[in-house]
Amino acid sequence: MEDSISLQIKSLVYVFHRFQISNLKPFLKISDLTDEYDFDYLSSNNHNNFNSSNTSVNQRNSINSRGVLMNDKLDRIYNVGHFKTQLLNDPYRILVDYSKNKFRSLLILSDPPNEFSEIPSLNTPNFNFLVLKPDDPAEKYVEIIVNKSGIYSEHRINNKIKVQILLRIINRQKKALDSNNANSSGFSGEFTKDDRATIIRSYVQKLAFYIQVQRIYKAALKSKERDMKNQLYKYSNDKSIQSYKSLKSERSRMILLPESTTSPIKNTNMNANTSSTGLLPNSTHHQISIMDLDDTINQNNSDYPYYSDTADSQASSSTSSVNFVKLFTPEEKHVCFEQSKMAVRIRIERERTLLLF
Repeated sequence: MEDSISLQIKSLVYVFHRFQISNLKPFLKISDLTDEYDFDYLSSNNHNNFNSSNTSVNQRNSINSRGVLMNDKLDRIYNVGHFKTQLLNDPYRILVDYSKNKFRSLLILSDPPNEFSEIPSLNTPNFNFLVLKPDDPAEKYVEIIVNKSGIYSEHRINNKIKVQILLRIINRQKKALDSNNANSSGFSGEFTKDDRATIIRSYVQKLAFYIQVQRIYKAALKSKERDMKNQLYKYSNDKSIQSYKSLKSERSRMILLPESTTSPIKNTNMNANTSSTGLLPNSTHHQISIMDLDDTINQNNSDYPYYSDTADSQASSSTSSVNFVKLFTPEEKHVCFEQSKMAVRIRIERERTLLLF
């Protein structure tokens, strides 16, 4: 049974400050105390002191910089343990910035609150309470989820891609709803609260998957590019045409070897630049088909086939007259992209399996 909207708001406000959601690092850490995955923070603060098992009850009262009181009693009232479990027990939590953006999705309310004349503000950019009713039209879903929620605002993703992902989810949910109620005479055709929750959850998961694949793909290409630049430097002392032909041959051998050290399959680290993290998820509500995720990635979108729209998605060619963007054929880029996608899929499925035990 769903809590009242007002209670949801109060709980989310408390949890937002209690776990310092806006200060989370992109990836989780392994807790020294529990040897399990836990939140990690961008800057040091009194969060760990508040959580410490060695802290007395009287000490475990804290008022943050915004005047929010936090203590054990309020933890129980607002059931922060449930919220933390909800955020951590999810196979997608090994993806970049997932916990922060899953929390953002919880700020999308199904109805306006009765106890507030206006919806409270968290006074933090890209963290806003919003109202999206289940029976709102698709345009409203796009307005709230894509344009106003701030979901994955940390990453510059072409807005067209985000809209396509969401509309594909909405259409699929609509087909499932119609199919399940084909013989129901009183069926209105409108989404329920469960449908709405599925749409929002699927959007966060699919967008997270998409962003993670892009990160690994670009990192892999840049690694290959560095190798090729080293090869070019090696051959630059030899001015013969044969040397350049050898470089091209080396390029094909280096890229297409399945056991290449730069292959994303060989290193399933979700953080393309730092140490990997994983999570032990656990809820049937969070299980979305990898085939569904592939649908998002595999769309033949000429505007956005492999690269992010960020500037660093393009390979640098400043150190040579050779255009390194053109060093890779479409076939070579496709192989690298598929390897990147497989790396993310493997990690998600591994975490899902671990949660079963």
